[in-house]
Amino acid sequence: ILFNMFILWMFGTELEYEWGTKEFLKFYFLSGIGAGLFITLLSPFPTIGASGAIYGVMVAYALRYPDRMIYIYFLFPVKVKYFMLALVGFQFLMFVGSAYSTISYVGHLGGAVVGYVYLKYGHLSYKIKNEISGLFKGGKSDSHLNYTKGGNKKTEYYRKVVDEILDKINKVGYLNLTEEEKRLLEEGSRYLREHEDENLN
Repeated sequence: ILFNMFILWMFGTELEYEWGTKEFLKFYFLSGIGAGLFITLLSPFPTIGASGAIYGVMVAYALRYPDRMIYIYFLFPVKVKYFMLALVGFQFLMFVGSAYSTISYVGHLGGAVVGYVYLKYGHLSYKIKNEISGLFKGGKSDSHLNYTKGGNKKTEYYRKVVDEILDKINKVGYLNLTEEEKRLLEEGSRYLREHEDENLN
């Protein structure tokens, strides 16, 4: 449980600030429900735990920040997109080859798959949808392309501020933002979500 909570903090903090708490919790619980469905349908043994939802969060993080570096055992640097591909691949191989394991590999796969499908086809903020197609592409987010040229001045202001802060997050991580930048990111993201329909018309 403690390890799951550490992973949730490590990968979920930035996503929650960017999506908003309501959207993040919805995604988290849907990933968990998906993991439960996979276990019910494909596993001969019932299991409990939050690891399926955690895998959904990790997949979302890899899609949003594919080139972010993480350190395996705090020593070996690897891009998060490659880490997640290897991890999901390992879970699949273990599921196929370990039918009677007490570890819920199928639950992990279920959370990852449902999380990915929801990010790709479900209703999420404009930023996340744009990252799906760029899983193996570096560079800046192209989220600004989703706004209309005729947006009002306040929308344009928040768009510029949020994009600049997101670029900084991509380079140095959320935890290295100043308190003012965190406040502006939360404020701007909330405003843009609330006015998403008028920005996309």
